[in-house]
Amino acid sequence: MMDATSSALVLILITLVAGTVNGALGYGFSSITVPVALLFYANRVLNPALVWVEVVLNAYVLWVNRASVPRVWRRVVPMIVGLAPGVVLGTSLVHRVQPAWLKLATFIVLLPLSSEAAWAYCTPSQRSPARPSP
Repeated sequence: MMDATSSALVLILITLVAGTVNGALGYGFSSITVPVALLFYANRVLNPALVWVEVVLNAYVLWVNRASVPRVWRRVVPMIVGLAPGVVLGTSLVHRVQPAWLKLATFIVLLPLSSEAAWAYCTPSQRSPARPSP
């Protein structure tokens, strides 16, 4: 196992990359940080720390985009209704399943999804017309 200084440097590097992607795409911080950082930290250590980071990050994004909140509020309510039971079920799952299986499942599911999203963002869409050359 890595010592505290090495694992802290790895976590700093992981969050730097994830923060850069989040700044460029507008999402993806947890999708990148969690599967990679779970290789170095237990989820019982990582998740509480990331919750606070995400709360601050999302509060900042909400503050920056506060003028748009009235226009999107009605579309957000169904997400909140689905989120509340999902948090309860997810917390129950984390409590009952062995950490090694959670690490593996998280890595297998989230890393390809975030990679695909980044790839889709970087490649031109087949539906949009090509930009004219200057």
